[in-house]
Amino acid sequence: MNHTTTDLAYLAGIIDGEGSVSIHSTLARRKFQVYVAQVIVVNSHVPLIDWLHSTFGGIVNVKSVSKKGFIGKRRCYTWTIIGYNLDRLLPLVSPYMIVKKQQVDSVIEFRGTFGNALHGRDLPDDVKQLRNSLCLKVKALNAPPTDPSTPLPLVALAH
Repeated sequence: MNHTTTDLAYLAGIIDGEGSVSIHSTLARRKFQVYVAQVIVVNSHVPLIDWLHSTFGGIVNVKSVSKKGFIGKRRCYTWTIIGYNLDRLLPLVSPYMIVKKQQVDSVIEFRGTFGNALHGRDLPDDVKQLRNSLCLKVKALNAPPTDPSTPLPLVALAH
């Protein structure tokens, strides 16, 4: 599927502002490490989620979220891409990323370690180590600052 430059740049902005780029690990059958990369966008605006899904594919789920200050629950939607969708989409979006560019580029590198011959417990040690290091790198990039007293960089405003 061909995407316009505008679509890709807009998607990058949505991921930067509303999205999450992550790599998770778990033990499969309590025997070997399995890693999964994903991009998730959570939003309550149905037309946005519909546009993401119809333009880029992926999975859409509905969830209700309690939000402080709101009476009742607010219905939110999640748009998720994993696997092959990441492989074809993230390299196209990466040039337009700003905030989460390092995470996106790390997921691209991570997904490059997948192939027909590489499965679970049969992975070579260097591939296991690379996947683990990229998982830890993305977690560190997504973590809040460790020292809350560190001042944020100031942006000079024009007068």
